[in-house]
Amino acid sequence: MKQAVLTADVIDSQNITDMNDLFSSLSFIIHDISEQLPIKISYETYRGDSFQIAMDPPEMACLVAVIIRAGLRAKMGTNLKSTKLVSIKNLWDVRFSIGVGEGELSVQSVVESNGPVHVLSGTRFDLLKKKQTTFLLSSLDTTLNDQMEVLSKLMETIVLRWSNLSAEAIYYVLLHKKTQQELATILHVTQPAIHKRLDTANIDAISLSLNYISQLIAQ
Repeated sequence: MKQAVLTADVIDSQNITDMNDLFSSLSFIIHDISEQLPIKISYETYRGDSFQIAMDPPEMACLVAVIIRAGLRAKMGTNLKSTKLVSIKNLWDVRFSIGVGEGELSVQSVVESNGPVHVLSGTRFDLLKKKQTTFLLSSLDTTLNDQMEVLSKLMETIVLRWSNLSAEAIYYVLLHKKTQQELATILHVTQPAIHKRLDTANIDAISLSLNYISQLIAQ
């Protein structure tokens, strides 16, 4: 059985005044994901600013990572309806190393598991800072890794440009499948304003990339 393991830490955690608030939002997001998507997911925090997720099916791993980053950049769970634009440099965010391959979801501690996919995700995580990247997707099938590295860079480039308002719109569209009109009603703005947020966030490129990555992993 294929599995995905996502190893992550908070970017610039030393500049965040309330990590409890951040991890409260993270818990909200992961619970929301488990309610909305047909997946098995478990996660644990460790080392103060890091966490690890194990999930099945693995083809949704990148979708989960993008939703988490969108939710944190929008501060989902603590500020569900953003009304003010916040400087991008002040947004919460995390870096992800995603490993996919054969494995089983462990009933034991996620962070203490040492299966091949856990090891892959953890060891590749060490490359994130060296490569100066915030998103890395790796497979036990080395023939896919070149493609995955290109797609990882594309995803990273798009996500890092999201404002809190765009990230919030992305969150609702990717996870809750809201239409632009439904989202306009939820956020008390006009439909053209929602269209602009999603267009600025490159929703079409994100959706196509996520679908393609899902197909690659499922093969």
